[in-house]
Amino acid sequence: MPGVEPRHLFFPKILKSDEASHFFGRESAFGQALDHLGNDEAAVAIYGERGIGKSSFAWQLASILDDSNSVFKRSKLQRVGREKRYECIFPSPANKPKSISSVIANILSEKTSEYSLHARYGQRFQDWGLYDSIQKRYGVSLHDIGFKNVGDDLLFTIFKEILHEIKNANPRSSLVVFIDEADEIDNTDGLGQLMKRIDVANFVVVGIGDTVGDIIQDHASAGRKLIGGLVELEGLNSNQIGEIFDHASERSNRRITFTSEYLARAKTVCAGFPWFAQNLGYQSVLSVVRNHDPGEDFTARLGRAEFRLALDAVRGVYQQSLEKRIDFTELEVAGPREIIRVLAKARKPLTDTEISKELIRSERRIPMAKIDNFLYRLVHDASLLTKVAGKSGDSEDRFRFRDPIARTFALEIVDQHSGEESSDKSFS
Repeated sequence: MPGVEPRHLFFPKILKSDEASHFFGRESAFGQALDHLGNDEAAVAIYGERGIGKSSFAWQLASILDDSNSVFKRSKLQRVGREKRYECIFPSPANKPKSISSVIANILSEKTSEYSLHARYGQRFQDWGLYDSIQKRYGVSLHDIGFKNVGDDLLFTIFKEILHEIKNANPRSSLVVFIDEADEIDNTDGLGQLMKRIDVANFVVVGIGDTVGDIIQDHASAGRKLIGGLVELEGLNSNQIGEIFDHASERSNRRITFTSEYLARAKTVCAGFPWFAQNLGYQSVLSVVRNHDPGEDFTARLGRAEFRLALDAVRGVYQQSLEKRIDFTELEVAGPREIIRVLAKARKPLTDTEISKELIRSERRIPMAKIDNFLYRLVHDASLLTKVAGKSGDSEDRFRFRDPIARTFALEIVDQHSGEESSDKSFS
């Protein structure tokens, strides 16, 4: 398609101000995070399910604080600290860091992100003589500190010193440090302490989790800073999912449009997850573009056939990353199938008692022993289900599928196994 790449319709560079309108909703969550960061000593934790839009939310938050976002204006969203100026440090996340020290080393050395320390302050560090000063006093270069075996205490000392240098040079600005993909850190113990001990910067920590404890193990250490700053992201509503496709159509100058049937099915399948909607739309457009010569000008209206192809493609891409897929044919038929339905449709982890209550509501009564036995087998025999310890202060185990795509797999296989039509409504 001339001048338009399929990926750019659904996966824009979200820091580009003229492309920020790909991001929909979240005004109240932005307001909460902005108001909390308006305080002198604060920390924000952004958490939720995989594919819910946490990293996109965080990048948009950084551009709002930086007053470079053309869609969301800080003056309209922020009440506390509106008069302040903010400077954000948002490095690309490290590849599976082992500890908080690995995270600090990445912040100090990462250069690819336009919000990285070196991208934002490199020239100033040079002017201040900071690069040479760090090298002479500590025997390590900031440019490759992420690849050196530097002690934890020294890393913290250098990190704190650099933040103080930035703050002293810009005393009227509030410094905000972002840590994305915190769930990928092998051991997050100490992250809360880091947030507590650094008094010249506020922190925003982002990761997959049902509670703040899933991304900040010692969150109690930073309890005072985090109070009021816990932002749990939930799914978009169906209208907002629809806007993702409508905006993509606008970006193509209406050369790509979607039928009402396509949009209705997409809203159901995506279940509020923007990541799913973006991938589905991208695969749909890609399937059409491949049927035309490069540079050929054409129009296309995407409907049921394109939706079906795209859905299969999204599943295929996702399945390649799975360790293994549940083989429901090896499990009992009637009872467990209903349990899988309940688990796949649950938005929160459920105890065995809650599962039993949901089954009763659906007019299915299954003995608790059978439920417990099935959950035990599913947890130990398949990688799609994660057992989560009680999150409400109790000792009960809670169960859920680890992400939305896994749920769609589960529902589809259950319906196929029971002889039901494997239609798109099975993803509701």
